[in-house]
Amino acid sequence: NPQHIYSQPGQYVVTLIGNSGNCSTTYTVVVSVTPSTSTYNPNCCSSLEFPFYTHNGSVHLQNATDVSNFLSSFASTSSFSSLATIKDTLFIENKLSVNLTNKQLGFGPWGKIIISTGAELILDNCLLLPVGSTHDQPKPCPVMWQGIEIWGMSGVSQIISDPQTGRSYQGKLITRNGTIIRDAHNAIVVGQWTGQVFNTIGSGGILDASSSDIINCAYGIRFISYAPLNISKIIGCDFLGGGPGDPGYLTGNSYTYPNPYNKNYAHANNLQRTYAYIQAIGVRNIRIESNTFNNAEYGIIGINSSLRVGGAVLGQENVFTNCTNGETHGNFFSSPFFVNRIVRNTYTQTL
Repeated sequence: NPQHIYSQPGQYVVTLIGNSGNCSTTYTVVVSVTPSTSTYNPNCCSSLEFPFYTHNGSVHLQNATDVSNFLSSFASTSSFSSLATIKDTLFIENKLSVNLTNKQLGFGPWGKIIISTGAELILDNCLLLPVGSTHDQPKPCPVMWQGIEIWGMSGVSQIISDPQTGRSYQGKLITRNGTIIRDAHNAIVVGQWTGQVFNTIGSGGILDASSSDIINCAYGIRFISYAPLNISKIIGCDFLGGGPGDPGYLTGNSYTYPNPYNKNYAHANNLQRTYAYIQAIGVRNIRIESNTFNNAEYGIIGINSSLRVGGAVLGQENVFTNCTNGETHGNFFSSPFFVNRIVRNTYTQTL
């Protein structure tokens, strides 16, 4: 009965080797280690044994029956119309289109949403946050969840329609009408993780975000390299700081992010606040208009990308407040396809 105490939270690959004479066998698992209760409030959801999960595992939505059963699992709540809590991953699969309206979803520390290729998720006036938190009391403990992944197909155009669904072959997320995503390590990743690194084959997902809030997340929205023109847009959203709760985002803590066990997390900083609200690597034509960015190290980071930040019409500009850097862009290509358009934006009180 071997035992081991981990010094840092994260995901570890553990292999057990059993020998008997000339025979041996191995068994490998991934161990997800949450921070100890000495760092986190022990009365909260730091433990994976938090007792109030509606779904004590993952949920796979593959057909109408799955969706109906999932919707029936929501219970009444005062904040939004209904609540369900998920310990692990909510999968939107099989090119399904799922519309969640006035719903509150709570996720365990390793919980996330995955929108697979060809599938679509619509979040209409929804609240997504760590289990144990509420809209009225958003952070009773500094526990975070993993966020949303939108899986795509890197070599396929976003404007080509699948004859089976009439939608794109890419995964798609629509957020609107006051949807809130809060306290996630990566609120939205337009791409796919393989282990703890990006899988560029899974890039090309589509994001249509409007009138939504991203609050206290380490990263807001991350776009993974995708060569064709991207039709994603972020319009009329509020990105609000205040600080990710996990102390790993504070410089000088006993553990800091990113590290070998949490490679996809944001960089720690001396204010323990959001690292970047939008990060785009190798993407073109994303529209970013009429948003507010408040209290972060970076409002927007663009690398080898062509972004449309603000617009020529009054009201399309973005407002950056209390950011160390409102925007930073670095392109290594001289092609006109990689020219950023930055128009009519406001930058105030940079820190």
